[in-house]
Amino acid sequence: QHEKKGQHLLIEAISNLSKKGVNNFTVDFIGDGDSKKHLIDLTKKYNLEEYVNFLGLKSREFIFDNLKYYDLLIQPSIYEGFGLTVAEAILSKVPVLVSKNDGPLEIVRNGDFGYCSELRSVEDMASKIEYIIKTYASQEMNNKVEEGYIYCKDNFDIFSTANRYLKLYRSEERRVGKEC
Repeated sequence: QHEKKGQHLLIEAISNLSKKGVNNFTVDFIGDGDSKKHLIDLTKKYNLEEYVNFLGLKSREFIFDNLKYYDLLIQPSIYEGFGLTVAEAILSKVPVLVSKNDGPLEIVRNGDFGYCSELRSVEDMASKIEYIIKTYASQEMNNKVEEGYIYCKDNFDIFSTANRYLKLYRSEERRVGKEC
């Protein structure tokens, strides 16, 4: 799974940051997928146990209730579809860092509403994490978070999406009715 989701790249980026003395963070991994053992072994290899927590499988409710307490969501995926967790983080007003994949890039609108790192680039990811830590709570970040919230609320919120579909369906229904 890590070959798709890129969590190993995040661990390597954390290792790079730790070597540079940037260590004022912790990273939580949620889930119990096939890659968990590999990721734990990688964490031990780089001596990152004090920075990395493996929380195991958590319910969607737990994630939704706790997401707002995080300072950053990182999605280092090598392959990713829509990226629901990215939209959920933005709707929780949590800054996001995504790798440059079509789905997540659509959500952050190519960096307008979040930060982006080059695909598969440990160095760029580490650099972006360091930048985010240094500029946390800056006007730039606040703008990204607030504008991203509005964008995601208008475009990806379940209620907004359902209403758009209903409007579309009703307009199609009227058009079809007129054609008969």
